[in-house]
Amino acid sequence: MYALCKKENGTASVIVSKRFGKVARYTEVSAEEAFSHLLASGEGKDPWFFACEGENRFIVEKDYQYSPDGANRFYFHPKRGLEWVDYVKADSDKVASLEAR
Repeated sequence: MYALCKKENGTASVIVSKRFGKVARYTEVSAEEAFSHLLASGEGKDPWFFACEGENRFIVEKDYQYSPDGANRFYFHPKRGLEWVDYVKADSDKVASLEAR
């Protein structure tokens, strides 16, 4: 996915589901953290998104829904970006957390 994005002169972004206690939040991560997460999430239920923004946009989505055969499903969405995904940007100071009242 990354190679295809670079070939098309795009900018790659990876969004993963990070857990903070019982709360999960989509968060943009660095390339190193993304690679580690993608390897570790093989059979996990948490979805992730790989997006390529540029002239030729696309997004790859790991589905999180239950499958009777237990197989992971991935979807390729051409001409689509992250505009429909609610996530925290990597350079943001906002971190999902719970605060006691």
